[in-house]
Amino acid sequence: MSPGVNAKANIEFIPLISAMGVSPWVSTDVHDMNFRLGPDPNNRTDVASSSLIKVIKKYWGRNTIRPSNATFAQP
Repeated sequence: MSPGVNAKANIEFIPLISAMGVSPWVSTDVHDMNFRLGPDPNNRTDVASSSLIKVIKKYWGRNTIRPSNATFAQP
C-alpha cells in the first residue's frame, strides 16, 4: 500500500486489478495468512512446525544484524 493511501481506497482498485488478470489477495480475517497456524485455513491454534515455518526460520537465520548488535543513528 502506498504511503498516505488508506486500505478502503485500495479496495476500490481490486476490480481493476482483477480485470487485468491479476488475482489480488485481500485479508478479511485476523487469522488470514498467519504462518503460525499451519496450512489448514480452519486451524486456530499454533502448530509446532510446518513447511512455511521451516522456510521462514531458514531465511531469518541468515540475518546478521540483530537488535542486540545494531546501532541506530541518534536524532
